[in-house]
Amino acid sequence: MNRDNFWGHQTMLKSFFNRVSGIVANDRSSDYGDPLLNHMRIADLWNVWLSNRTWGPEITPYDASMMMNLVKFARCQHKPMTGSHEDIAGYAAISDFIYEKLKEAINERSEGQTPQDSRQPDIQFDVQRQSGEGGEKTSKSTGYVGPHPDPRSR
Repeated sequence: MNRDNFWGHQTMLKSFFNRVSGIVANDRSSDYGDPLLNHMRIADLWNVWLSNRTWGPEITPYDASMMMNLVKFARCQHKPMTGSHEDIAGYAAISDFIYEKLKEAINERSEGQTPQDSRQPDIQFDVQRQSGEGGEKTSKSTGYVGPHPDPRSR
């Protein structure tokens, strides 16, 4: 990288960080409160979620979508806002989409099929092994126990 490009890039970075610091210090702070308190709330909600779910220790795509909702809930504890409510609805839709994809993968596995699109994650559930009252399934490849979206339950 030549010296002129470096200094131009440095100016661009300073401009970027000035914009970001203005957002974090002003807009976000007034909307979500003190960052430490906000992240303490998020951590508390995530810990409750993770310690009370009925499947294995790995964080799943389903967990991630549900936990993103918890971020929005933590923000609403400081200041409820329509934008956060809309985000919650959006993450609920994403959670349901993920649930449906897991259900499809389980149905394909039980019928002996594999995912048709190689770009799709290969979710390997052992559909023969069920544990607990919650209907969890154990992954053949990782030992993951996650929510089993029983097609008969919907």
